[in-house]
Amino acid sequence: MSAAQLELKSVEKVFGDSVAVHPTDLEVHDGEFLSIIGPSGCGKTTTLRMIAGLESPSAGRISFEGKDITTVPPHRREFGMVFQKFALFPHMDVAANIAYGLKLRKVSKREISARVDEMLERVGLTAFKHRNVTTLSGGQQQRVGIARALITKPRVVLLDEPTGALDAKLQLAMQSQLKQLQRDLGLTFIHVTHNQSEALAIADRVVVMNVGSIEQVGRPEEVFERPQTRHVAEFVGRNNILVGTVSSDGSTFSCALGELPLATPWPAGPATAVLRADAISVRPREGYPHRAEVELQALEYTGARVSWFTSAGGSDITVDVSTRATQSVAPELGNRYPIWLRPGELHLIDDHLTR
Repeated sequence: MSAAQLELKSVEKVFGDSVAVHPTDLEVHDGEFLSIIGPSGCGKTTTLRMIAGLESPSAGRISFEGKDITTVPPHRREFGMVFQKFALFPHMDVAANIAYGLKLRKVSKREISARVDEMLERVGLTAFKHRNVTTLSGGQQQRVGIARALITKPRVVLLDEPTGALDAKLQLAMQSQLKQLQRDLGLTFIHVTHNQSEALAIADRVVVMNVGSIEQVGRPEEVFERPQTRHVAEFVGRNNILVGTVSSDGSTFSCALGELPLATPWPAGPATAVLRADAISVRPREGYPHRAEVELQALEYTGARVSWFTSAGGSDITVDVSTRATQSVAPELGNRYPIWLRPGELHLIDDHLTR
């Protein structure tokens, strides 16, 4: 990982009596795709707006390549921004919308024309150059917004829920295009979304926020497989939260699913563990030595996968399995079924980090 390009040091934002963002430290590295995720009201968009210069921090410092930009106005930050609602000029055609930033910078007409044509080709809109933006589809309008942000050759691109206004199919296509553009251009992308699947698919690192604070920063697989707090476990992926006790020798964890072996020792006493729903098998499997029994309460079919909503010892347990596995078991609501687990999939959370 390269050295930090953008740094937030103890950055805080207060609106009246409400703290939107608690004192926050964050480093963004040159050329990385960073996604900030979290539920509505967690402070992710406010954080992005402070980076953009659209909101002033109540405290703290923002620096870019070692220079303090905390009070630098947005138009002098060399950042491009893509908005969820597109924010296009309805009275202009596609080319004029894309060229707007260059005209403000008094770039020559010849250079504007060449750069607009290049950007149209890059986002696949050459045939729509003189089309009024109001006649475009949502996905096409968003590509115009992206082209407008990129044409000024920003050092950092800020994306606020860039696929939020698109349908599911267009969201997937836009995610792929955003990642490809970021790789091709070698730019730093800072991306805000409430869609954890989107962030896991395209980000180099993921920042998970909750009630104005950062709870975890890491590679997508780290955040998905090893959540550090209850909030991260509940927000990212589908996880079972198990409350229980670690044995005196730190080798086992007793909970609603029985006495589970731990892959690594843990301090004795009360503890909370996370078990991914897709890390449980409904059939005997090599490497899954622990057997437990659950009562099936509901099924949710989602195509290639089926979710079993079960209970054990008074705790709700969700199991995500393949449709084929479910067919071989032929589940019926109200019946009891065995499940199998392996030690390495059980992840304990430090009590002082659990919210």
